[in-house]
Amino acid sequence: GNPTSIGITAPLNSPAPSGKHIVYFGYATSETNQLFDAMSQGSTALGWTTSLVDRGFGDVAETRQKLSAVIAQHPDGIAISGLSVADFGDLFLEAEKSGIAMICDACTDAPYGAVKDTHVTGPKDFDLWGKLIAAFTATALSELPRVEMFGYSNYAVLRQFDNSFMANLPRFAPGASMAFTQLDFANGDLRTQVTDRYLANPGTNMLIVDLGDIFIGVPQALTNVGA
Repeated sequence: GNPTSIGITAPLNSPAPSGKHIVYFGYATSETNQLFDAMSQGSTALGWTTSLVDRGFGDVAETRQKLSAVIAQHPDGIAISGLSVADFGDLFLEAEKSGIAMICDACTDAPYGAVKDTHVTGPKDFDLWGKLIAAFTATALSELPRVEMFGYSNYAVLRQFDNSFMANLPRFAPGASMAFTQLDFANGDLRTQVTDRYLANPGTNMLIVDLGDIFIGVPQALTNVGA
């Protein structure tokens, strides 16, 4: 059934201060839009305002530039996803000095600097995720898996999943074949990149991706080419 509580039971001693502004620093995908809409509804109830900043699918250097620009706007809070302390820790400290609070989903690090909370217990979560998907791949097929894996492994959380899946698939399906393609957001439509790989390897019987919401439209594109 649907959840009836978010698990926070400690009462507030006073009303939340009004007039805060929160930035959602996320991808321009349907998943992000849905999360942002829900966050905006909650913010409105508190008398807060929100804005969405598209972080894009650039590399770490480009993402750092965009996050730095958001910090320079001095919002009261920033919601982020999947950013590691190794790559962004100095910016988390910069935000903390500016009095900005940050909340991260899908982060493997403990809270650090301005990042006050995450919803992932650590890298072991992503190791388990990769292991579970490898086990599913091995058991869901009636034949040996022939996997085309697509990833956006610029980020630590996705690399953690990629490495775990690739390490565990041979354990569950000895003899399985697997190829990894790094997605290139600067070089055309992702649907074309995926279908081109499939057409070059028509024996593929399983496709894996490490960031599902970027694959909108891909299943239909594969169907259109006979997959």
